[in-house]
Amino acid sequence: RNVSPKIVTSLKVMHGAEPSTETSSHEDDVVRILRRCMEDHWYLQPQDVTISQADVHMGGNANRTLQRGFLHGTTAVAVITAKGDLGNQEVIRELKHLCRVTHVNVVNLLGMTLSSGQQLQVVLEWVPGSSLDVYVSRRRQDASFANDLNEAAEDAVMPEHHILIDTARAMQYLNSVNPAIGYRGLKPSKIRV
Repeated sequence: RNVSPKIVTSLKVMHGAEPSTETSSHEDDVVRILRRCMEDHWYLQPQDVTISQADVHMGGNANRTLQRGFLHGTTAVAVITAKGDLGNQEVIRELKHLCRVTHVNVVNLLGMTLSSGQQLQVVLEWVPGSSLDVYVSRRRQDASFANDLNEAAEDAVMPEHHILIDTARAMQYLNSVNPAIGYRGLKPSKIRV
């Protein structure tokens, strides 16, 4: 099986060999992340993570995909797979933040592994449900949103209030860690309900 030179360098460093002087800053980041994964025990063996064929592609962007998968064949997880070097850089940035945070309103990092194509994969807890934009759209279509508004007294709290409060708590937490994590990509499609 062909393994990319970056991964070979990374694996050699993890197992005690000296890194090549030709490694780039990006390769050094990969090595640091893989080493930290091993030290903190959140490196997963590739065979432990399987991608669900039913949900082949749930989202992502040009540099990464988001798919549903399973950890150890039983636990539903979300798997972010990097695409190319830019994708690896995005995933490494995300890993640097996710490994430092634990909050009830922030998705949990379960581990990291390498795909069969030697791309980094981040394994996150699976949050069932839908995104906030889909949730609100459905509520408007079935008229439950309008009914709740009509029935709400001044002091009544609608389910959307709890969603907004939980989102604000998550953002407050991310901004309170040291160093602070600024999340500029917050939008309804990124909030799971």
